[in-house]
Amino acid sequence: MDCARSTSAAVGPVFLCRSGKRDGFFFVLPVLPDDRVHPSLEPFLGPRTPFLVTYFNPEDRPKSAMGVLAGALGISERESALIQELIYGSTLRESADRLGIAYNTARNQLASVHTKTGTRSQSDVVRMGAQILARLPEGSEAGAG
Repeated sequence: MDCARSTSAAVGPVFLCRSGKRDGFFFVLPVLPDDRVHPSLEPFLGPRTPFLVTYFNPEDRPKSAMGVLAGALGISERESALIQELIYGSTLRESADRLGIAYNTARNQLASVHTKTGTRSQSDVVRMGAQILARLPEGSEAGAG
C-alpha cells in the first residue's frame, strides 16, 4: 500500500496468496480529491490519502459481455476479449495464450485500448471494465464470448 501512497497511482493486482494458486486479489486506487469536495466528505479527507480497495474473487467471474465492453469503452471485440481476460485475473501472457494470439499482439491491443480509453495503465483499464460489467443486470450475458 505504501507504493500507492508514494506514487498516487493504482496498484494491483495484489494476490493474497503467492503459492501460484489463484486466490483472491485486489486493486488499490488512491482517491485524490479535487477542490470541489462535498462538505459532508471533508471529515474523511484529512492529511492522509484515502484509498479505494476493490477485491476480486476468481470464483465470482464477472459477467461475460464483450459486446458491452466494446461499446462502453469504444474498443474492438478482440480488444474487449483481452480486457475481459485481464478482468478475470489473467496476466497479459496468460490472456494471449487463452485467446490464441501472440504476446506482442496482446501488448499492441492493450496499447490500443489505452489510446482509445485515455488510460495509462493496465489496472486502470481493468478497473473501468470491471465497473462496467458489475453494473450489468443479472442474466444479461448478451454478446458473451
